[in-house]
Amino acid sequence: MRVVFVHTALPGVRFNSSIAALSAWLRAHGHETGLLVVPEAASEQAIAEVLAGTAGDAVALSFMTCRLSVAQKVARAARVALPKARRIAGGAHPTMYPRETLTELDVDAIAVGEGEEPLRNWLEAPERAHAGILRRGHLDPLERWWAPDVDALPDWDRSLFGDARNDGNRYEVALGVATARGFCPYTCTFCGVDAYRRANQQPTKGAMRMRSPERVLSEMEAAKRAGPVPFGFALWDEVLPPKREWLAEFLPAYRERIGLPLAAHARIEQLKPAVVELLAQAGCDYLVLGIETGDEAYRAKFLDKRFTNDEVLRAFELLHAAKIRVFASFMLALPFETPKALAETVRLAQKIAADELSYKYYTPERGTLLHGLAKQHDLLIEKYVDHPFGADEPMIRLTHATRADVEKARRALEMLRGNAGERGSYERAPDDDVALEYRS
Repeated sequence: MRVVFVHTALPGVRFNSSIAALSAWLRAHGHETGLLVVPEAASEQAIAEVLAGTAGDAVALSFMTCRLSVAQKVARAARVALPKARRIAGGAHPTMYPRETLTELDVDAIAVGEGEEPLRNWLEAPERAHAGILRRGHLDPLERWWAPDVDALPDWDRSLFGDARNDGNRYEVALGVATARGFCPYTCTFCGVDAYRRANQQPTKGAMRMRSPERVLSEMEAAKRAGPVPFGFALWDEVLPPKREWLAEFLPAYRERIGLPLAAHARIEQLKPAVVELLAQAGCDYLVLGIETGDEAYRAKFLDKRFTNDEVLRAFELLHAAKIRVFASFMLALPFETPKALAETVRLAQKIAADELSYKYYTPERGTLLHGLAKQHDLLIEKYVDHPFGADEPMIRLTHATRADVEKARRALEMLRGNAGERGSYERAPDDDVALEYRS
């Protein structure tokens, strides 16, 4: 079958790892795949015209909640342009709200969670029930499928995207490779990943299913053979692999076999001296760290991030000494945040002297525990729920601080960000003009 994947792209986000994984799986099992990139501004008629030329047998949409309206346009256009083609949706929104998505979207089925084998089964036997699939007009049970052997999954199909790098900071422009399947083992109350984990009824223990170091390295080597990797690689996981033994095997081999700059996400708790030394020796030159707030009591109680400010300072000392650049992120206008907490955030941001400093107003994301708390206390502003781009004002109702308090902290962080120095040679300007195009 010829499957047309639809990437409802956010500005600057060219690559979708879920689509790349599914395309690789289907191609490995004899199916053809293509990619339709659809920007938000594309008209339904223009989408239909491009779809008509694909001769697709199935249209598979992947989208976040903020792109629901775009997905609805695509589904309607597909019905007109490819009346014989089947339509299926997956991704973050359908996974979190599967039955609701069937009422919101003109599709034949919904894929929930990991989708390689469910999608293939549905394509080849649509008349049968399959784990991971909900079909319109059937009483299918919501049974999730998990890849039984993550090392057996094929390399992501990056060729479908052409340029498989996104815009943004050093981590975002690097070529991403995942070290694991599943969910982050941490339980940050504001994070959508933890919401997905709980929705999938996964315990934190074992939720991050590791690939072997050898399998990750072989994918990186294949990517190097396929073309230039000018910005190095990034480990596309929410945190560093949690087992020290994994890192001790992978990082020296990365230095020997790959030899390119490496970027990653990490948690403060992971950055012990031995780990930082391994990272530096392997050529890691960039880490993304979420600090969120300088009020450690608030951070523990409301965000479930239980590291102390002393641990933050020790981690930054180690990273600065190892010459690993740090992108540190903070949030403002959090639920019940006080002027004292805002001042502590500014104070900590000043002390850590991050190479790149980021801040944004807290975004209430549905399904997260902090969203539930904000809803319980009537703090939500509906237009800002699940808002992916941030805003230039607080995105919830403030209770313990004023807008003037928040603005004072924002100005101070902006000044610190301006003093953080050069962003480095990896930064490139975001490309907001995502074009409507089909690739096969």
